[in-house]
Amino acid sequence: ISRNWVQGIDHVAGLPRALRCLNLSYNDLNVPGAVKVSKLLCEPVQRLQLLYLQKNLIGDDGACVIADALMTNTTLQLLDLSDNFIRVDGATFLVAMLRTNTTLQRLHANDNPFGAVGFSLFEGSADQMLGLSLLELQRCRVGRRGELAFGRLTIALDLDCSARYKIMCARRLTHSRGIERR
Repeated sequence: ISRNWVQGIDHVAGLPRALRCLNLSYNDLNVPGAVKVSKLLCEPVQRLQLLYLQKNLIGDDGACVIADALMTNTTLQLLDLSDNFIRVDGATFLVAMLRTNTTLQRLHANDNPFGAVGFSLFEGSADQMLGLSLLELQRCRVGRRGELAFGRLTIALDLDCSARYKIMCARRLTHSRGIERR
């Protein structure tokens, strides 16, 4: 789906109700596009389950409106916000959403520069992310502080045996590690 298509949609009524997967990656949607997508997520007749928004430069403001829409959304299961220039403020909104949304199972937030501080926000809320089974935080410029937080995050998630978790975090270079709990 092209950027022009998204910009032309002023009402959610323009989308088919049977739509389950929407890939808007690489469209440079920016914040205005994120606002339109958030309206789609708030629409009760939509049953969207998979949403790919990779590389759209939505930033912190776009992450905020998407996270706000997902506070009440009960259908979306996968969200890809990779490479959207989301920093600490955006990570704060995403973490708040993950504390309340029990439907979202997978969040891909790779290649966002929220660094060690943003990563620590995810770590501090790990035990409250009840519906999440996959959290990808690769290449988020976490540095040494974030690597230490990663260790604490995997331990915190490993304590909850009622769900399956796979946490991924890449170090500064090419090494990455992960944990999966069944």
